[in-house]
Amino acid sequence: MPKKEKKSSDSKASSKATAKAAKKDKAAKSAEKQKDKKAKKHNDDDEEDLEAILEQFQRDTQENTQVTEEILQNPPSRRANGTLTPDPSNAHLWLIGGDYYDGHRLHTYHNVYRFDPAKGDSGEWREYKSKNAPAPRSAHQTVFTAQGGGKLWLFGGEFAGHSTFYHFSDFWCFDITTKEWDRIDTKIRPSARSGHRMTVFKNLIIIFGGFHDTGVRTTYLDDLWVFSMDDFKWRKIDLSPLERKPCPRSGFSLLSCPEQNEVVVYGGFCKTYEKGKRPVAKSLDDCYALKITNDEHNITSFKWDRRKKVGYVPSLRSGATMTYWPAKSMGVLFGGVSDIDDSEESLQSIFHNDLFGYNLPGGGKWQSLNLRKPKKAGAKKKSAKKKAAKAAKATAQDDSDNHPDGSESEDEQGTGANIDTDADTDDPQKTTPMPRYNAMLAILRNTLYIFGGIFEQGTQEFTLDDMHSLALDKLDRFKCIQECHVVGIEDEQDDDDDEDDDDDEGSENEGDDDEQVNGEEVQEKLQIHYTTAQDAPSENTHTEDESLPQPGETLRQFFERTKDMWVEAASRKMPEANAKELRGVAFTLAEDKYEEHKPILREIEAMIRDSGAEPIAAKAQQQPGATSRNRR
Repeated sequence: MPKKEKKSSDSKASSKATAKAAKKDKAAKSAEKQKDKKAKKHNDDDEEDLEAILEQFQRDTQENTQVTEEILQNPPSRRANGTLTPDPSNAHLWLIGGDYYDGHRLHTYHNVYRFDPAKGDSGEWREYKSKNAPAPRSAHQTVFTAQGGGKLWLFGGEFAGHSTFYHFSDFWCFDITTKEWDRIDTKIRPSARSGHRMTVFKNLIIIFGGFHDTGVRTTYLDDLWVFSMDDFKWRKIDLSPLERKPCPRSGFSLLSCPEQNEVVVYGGFCKTYEKGKRPVAKSLDDCYALKITNDEHNITSFKWDRRKKVGYVPSLRSGATMTYWPAKSMGVLFGGVSDIDDSEESLQSIFHNDLFGYNLPGGGKWQSLNLRKPKKAGAKKKSAKKKAAKAAKATAQDDSDNHPDGSESEDEQGTGANIDTDADTDDPQKTTPMPRYNAMLAILRNTLYIFGGIFEQGTQEFTLDDMHSLALDKLDRFKCIQECHVVGIEDEQDDDDDEDDDDDEGSENEGDDDEQVNGEEVQEKLQIHYTTAQDAPSENTHTEDESLPQPGETLRQFFERTKDMWVEAASRKMPEANAKELRGVAFTLAEDKYEEHKPILREIEAMIRDSGAEPIAAKAQQQPGATSRNRR
């Protein structure tokens, strides 16, 4: 190639490369400029978003921590399996949770109530609501400690849906001063359970026993846990398997006796399982003392010691409630039920309303707490008249002619009449609350309080709403703070009608504020869920709740449970349709109802899971509210 042509070719290539480089540089500068512009805009947006986020966070925090307080015009609704906890520092009682079985569905509560007995003859009830609160539950435990103005500590329990049980293992602290809940999360803690018992021993919170229901089998527990309020840690107490200790159980009594350095376990309930045989329910009446000591290195040791039965021991029963009377170092026990389970078909039950005291110190001794008849004015004069009447009778025996028919003298007749009349007037035994089991008991100073519980009449189960008090230092008579409003208990021949009336009454009460299943978002969702059944297929023959899906229930389960209602509704719409067509329409109606309430159900289930619950699928025949569940 000639040199001139080569030079021209090189020059063109160089120009192209320069232009390409310049273009690339310009593009890079343009991209950098765009990047800076976007970055500036992004930073400006971030500053605006951050400000909005902070404002929203402030609003959310204020909303979540806001506590509402309401003075109730009516006392809390009927319930059992809740906790009634005394606050001796402020002379109040705190009622938390519980449940009520209306014959179709188990209603589970999480209301937080405070009772002030000093406000009038019937006291004053207040309800406190906070969004940061435990989920609805029953068969949980609550204890009180005095530090920091007073705190309530709550652990475990259960929430029962239509086909699932949710056992809880969450641990909460309620500040009585601020009325706010605080969840205490620890890596090591007791497993989820219900029917356990909890007590305070010095700086320790102690948990023992309970049960865990898988839907196929109920496992009763005998593990021992302590929570230190010094370092906020749980510790499981592992004892030698060779040591004697209480058998697994639930529904027992657990009382702290610090002056004796021990905690006492009494009674309870369990089931025994043998292959090929039906489970056998067993009530317990044994007693153990947990000795708690510190050695020279300040290491706490625990040892079980079985106690003998001494004194006037209560009859064998389950569902009895015992609470602690600090002034006398005594446990006070009320009620319970004795079951005679001879076969699968028959179950005979005896319900109790007697009162016992268990003196904790000195090895423990039982005594019967009988009400004392009041001393009448002029008792000495009546005694003198009685002696005179006896003397007159002795004299009259020497003069049988004056009374040939063996009748008494006029003076003696008059005296005897006065004695009988005085004996029947103002009998304190007539003030004793009706028999029940799973009642809530608490002692505030020297006064015993009894609220709610369960009573059975034939095949019917009645959850009670009455409240009574008794001055233990006087043992004169019970005071009725709130009368029982449950319909149908006394008239056994109208059981069927009364059951319907009772259910209707329960449905009306469920709409009240104190009947809602709350904790407060859960409360709102459940209230919406169970009060929007206006399109129920047949309101005359079914309750509203029957036509609604339950938490944990699939579409198929919902349809199988309620298909009769939907077939009935379909037959009204298509009277000429055959059975196959009716079933198809019925399923479509059920599916529409299920899908309508599905979002609410999902939110409820999510809230319960977030509260630390463990869902367990239950067998269809093990419906909540069954007798076996309530006896635990």
